[in-house]
Parts: sequence; C-alpha cells; structure tokens
Amino acid sequence: MSTLEILRPRPHVAEVWLNRPEVRNAFNDGVIAELTAAFRALGAEPGLRAIVLGGRGKAFCAGADLSWMARMAGYTWDENRADAAALNAAASMNARAERAHRDQPSRCLTISRSAQSSSVETFAILCE
Repeated sequence: MSTLEILRPRPHVAEVWLNRPEVRNAFNDGVIAELTAAFRALGAEPGLRAIVLGGRGKAFCAGADLSWMARMAGYTWDENRADAAALNAAASMNARAERAHRDQPSRCLTISRSAQSSSVETFAILCE
C-alpha cells in the first residue's frame, strides 16, 4: 500500500496527502522515498503551478515512526551501515526534500494540523 495519495483536483494543481493516519502520518524510510519520488515527478511537469501537501487523519505528521526507529535499534552493524547509506544517498531526509523542492518550479503549500514534530516543520519551511 502506498503511503501517499496524489490527487489532481485541477489541471495545474496537485495534492499530495500523507496517508498513514493510523500512525498520525509518521514518516519512515518508505514515506521518505515516496515523497522524494512524488516531488521529483511533479516537479518535472511544466504546467504544474501548485502542490498542496497535507496529511490524512488527525495530524499532518507526527515525525519519525517509532516502529521504524525501534526496528533500526535492533539492526546489526552491517544492517545499520546499509540503512545509513541508503538514507544518506541524498545527504539526509531534509536534503532530499530540499533538493526535490528546489528542482521543482511549482509553489508548494502545506495543510497542517496540530501534532506535528519539529522535524516535520521542514516540509512547511520548504513549502513556504
């Protein structure tokens, strides 16, 4: 199941919805990868003027998924290095999001509700 829902309500507008309401849209490696791919793909569309980023459910995004963090805590040295290398492929989640945002010419707006973490403020900052 995809962690994102992408809608096209109007010809020049895309909506990207975090769709993990059961964990308050907390991000994990899958969400990070899907957001990066979505913003790169949308950024390649020349007629797109706006991207609206929101979260389904009660919260925009609660930050990092605790299950993902707990799973990572049990990684062996090699698994940890492999995971770190995969996440470091574009320097960090923030760098990947910034690069995807910088590369796309569209205006990004966030729909934010309470229960968002400081790490999620990156999305809002990048969308301003």
